[in-house]
Amino acid sequence: MDYFRDGGWGMWAILLGAIVFAAYAASRPKDERSGVLLGGCIFVIIQGVLGMATGMVAVSHAVAEGGPLAGRGAEMTAVGLGELANCGTFSSVLAMALGLGAIVTRPKRPTLSSSPA
Repeated sequence: MDYFRDGGWGMWAILLGAIVFAAYAASRPKDERSGVLLGGCIFVIIQGVLGMATGMVAVSHAVAEGGPLAGRGAEMTAVGLGELANCGTFSSVLAMALGLGAIVTRPKRPTLSSSPA
């Protein structure tokens, strides 16, 4: 649970997005599931980048303001970058799962037979 807490609110948005796309794909006809899962894969990656970007902004503000940790900017930056990376790793794992789901559920294409005429 620390992994989610350290990643911030973006982690929950990423998880919710993946669940919504997976549930929507499950409710679609078989020949449409692959496209929905591929869309979910892209959406989750974008959410991960957004979570990392908002984390970077939070880190830069915390370092700039100083506060009780003034003089420890390098340490604050290192900890903050580690925490915001959680959004990236989590979205990567979910994107991989959705992408593999898209590959597995893609409709089979008919093959051309090479029989002599």
